[in-house]
Amino acid sequence: MSAAAQEGRVFLRVPYGSPSELVPYTRARSQVRHLADGWALVEAPADTAPRSGDVVLGPVRPGYVYAWTKGLAPPPGVDTLFVWRDYALVGAPRDQAHRLHAAAALHRAAPLGVVADRALLPFAAPDVTVSIGQLDIVSDRVLDAFQPARWEASVRALADNGGTRSRYALRVRDAVLLNGHPGPDDAADIAADWIAAEFASYGYTPTEHLFPYSLFNGPERAATFGMRNIIAEHPALRGDGEGVILLVAHYDTKASRTPEWDTRWRDIRAPGADDNASGVATVLEAARLLTELRLAHTVRFVLFSGEELGLIGSRHYADAMARADEDIVAVINVDMIGHDALGRFDLHAVANGQSRWLLEAVESIRRVITSDVVLVPQVDSNLTFSDHAPFWWEGYSALLFTEETDIESGAFYEHYHTANDTADRVDYAYGTEAARLICGIVALLAAPDAPPDPTPLPRGDEEKDEVVRVLNAVAYPNPYVVGSNIPLRIAYPAGSAVDVRAEVYTAAGRRVFTVAPSPTTTSAPVVIWDGRTQDGTLAPPGLYFVRVETRDRVGSPYVATLRVLVAP
Repeated sequence: MSAAAQEGRVFLRVPYGSPSELVPYTRARSQVRHLADGWALVEAPADTAPRSGDVVLGPVRPGYVYAWTKGLAPPPGVDTLFVWRDYALVGAPRDQAHRLHAAAALHRAAPLGVVADRALLPFAAPDVTVSIGQLDIVSDRVLDAFQPARWEASVRALADNGGTRSRYALRVRDAVLLNGHPGPDDAADIAADWIAAEFASYGYTPTEHLFPYSLFNGPERAATFGMRNIIAEHPALRGDGEGVILLVAHYDTKASRTPEWDTRWRDIRAPGADDNASGVATVLEAARLLTELRLAHTVRFVLFSGEELGLIGSRHYADAMARADEDIVAVINVDMIGHDALGRFDLHAVANGQSRWLLEAVESIRRVITSDVVLVPQVDSNLTFSDHAPFWWEGYSALLFTEETDIESGAFYEHYHTANDTADRVDYAYGTEAARLICGIVALLAAPDAPPDPTPLPRGDEEKDEVVRVLNAVAYPNPYVVGSNIPLRIAYPAGSAVDVRAEVYTAAGRRVFTVAPSPTTTSAPVVIWDGRTQDGTLAPPGLYFVRVETRDRVGSPYVATLRVLVAP
């Protein structure tokens, strides 16, 4: 391999039996650029060790455009990397891209794309399930053990911050100013030290992730500030834990909507009680509560500085995680959960397209947690104003929890980014309940160790009838032939149910169908599924799980889980 290739990226031809075999490539700074029948084209770092059967096709040249062509031999200036049947993978410098069309018959050139995000998402999504034993443990040791008074005390301590009433990220000890301006105090460092001490008091050994931030006067550097993210980690119960879950928030503040902030930030207070002492207090309380649990996933608590300067701390950290090929399965970001304008107790959960599986997992977990908070799920890739966004940009699945998402609406907190974002303006009834819910969700995502639940199995006569019955619910026909004129029928005993929800999941835990029908007076109401997923396409063959949940008039849940084989 050439030196140029070793320093950059290469194309690999990767054989596979199941698309799930390609998932490790998507987690190692690689991209699956093309999926064929039995092989894939992967763009990978040149130092990636090829697996048995992988073939290095050639370097990915900087500034090149690549395409699939069919037909004629390539003209001068066009490189051919790979020929498959009567197709060829070709490339040319960007300013010579027009030559690619001359390398094929008319309308026979197609740009090389990136298909991993969509095609492999159902396989890459972790299987998120909650057993009765796990729910019991989390209810006892997290939900019931959550301390509202401790959460409130953390918000108040952070807002006061040793009397400085500011956590502006530039107010650090490690500052070099070259423009003659006076140096800042250490208000942000006081907060960072307090956070580290809180982690230590729970039994953690906190660490720091250091990063610089510079200000310029034209082309000249005017100042450099040394900032830090504060980190604590609860390791998985096994040394080979199933990846890392990050629970994050930012501890820095600003009061940029207060007059004279630009010149007086050294002395104008920026208490940031809602933005974002509320998020920091939630991370701290989760860290305290999770010390009592043995978890299948490592949970890492990261509190960022520099968010208010442009997501500086989280951008540095997300980049470092990607460079280290860290196996981060999910990122939960908490930003502003201390204000409830309309008294609705609603908590917004925001994902991008790649993180939709995580949003759906959180929705499912929310339904088994008793809480007054209404979860408002959103998929919005453009909502990038907080610390989840750098993880989206690095290809990780991340979710934002926040009180509101529309900064222009009348419901948005009027005192954000002002000196008036004080502890006395926080809605503690709402904030503590939202924080409690988030702590429970993170605990269940991390899969606490618990005895397995007994699994009801079909009786022999039911298998002969091609019907699966669990807890008196039934799905038929089974196997279900997708695309036929006969739908899958899901019948359940209504009894005194007043709330019903039926869902269909893939074996990887991705929800493809949901409906909330109104119970009827018949003894066995029926939900009909036509085999189409939420985007209107036919569900691919495989094993699926049907979940039916009913609740009675006092809110008691009754859950049935059915196994259904979808056949072509």
